[in-house]
Amino acid sequence: MLFWTVTEKLLTYVKKNAALKEVQRQTLLELKDAQLNLLSGQLNPHFLFNGLNNIRSLILEDKHMAREMVTALSEILRYGLNSHKASWVSLNSEMEVVQNYIALAKIQYEDRLNYQEHIAPGLADVRIPPMMIQLLVENAIRHGIDHCATGGELRVSISKDLSTERQKLRVEVSNPGTLELQPFKQQRSTGLGLLNIEKRLQLLFGNDASINLEERCGRITALLVMPVKTSEI
Repeated sequence: MLFWTVTEKLLTYVKKNAALKEVQRQTLLELKDAQLNLLSGQLNPHFLFNGLNNIRSLILEDKHMAREMVTALSEILRYGLNSHKASWVSLNSEMEVVQNYIALAKIQYEDRLNYQEHIAPGLADVRIPPMMIQLLVENAIRHGIDHCATGGELRVSISKDLSTERQKLRVEVSNPGTLELQPFKQQRSTGLGLLNIEKRLQLLFGNDASINLEERCGRITALLVMPVKTSEI
């Protein structure tokens, strides 16, 4: 009797402990989802303010272009506001938003912003977390192009990362400028974009993804390496 009593109590304890762990696991997942939703839904208010002002000025010069820019801005807003509803989007969808963002930025920067884009073939349908590349481009303009009197070239290069066994995407966004010998952590604090990306990468992939800044020949490059949701690369 003693044996069966102890066994019964032990089984009851094991069941309760397993149930508690499941509740804890579900709670952590919900907290993680809430954090991701908050981070992916963030839009830069300065960009919205500048975009609206630039479109207002453009109305007097080119009404047709102003209408196109209103459409571009609405697409960016729709994408940003809906980004927390989708964990993954196609690379093609993300780059369409980037191109809309560049079009709006060129109203303000004109010839000071020269945008170059290179995407390796076969990556259009690769699935990535939304707003990652858009935030890198935004950061490059705000903390690179904007601080160069003559502007410069903003380059986006996307390819397969061949340095690891697991299939990953390599995203490079570069702009003119210097890090001024500041550590990476200090440099990240200058903009919401890089901090946002780093937090989301940690929540999504742990140590399986990375973002780093490096300076070379008068240019700053943000290098993002992350797993992608596809079996094709």
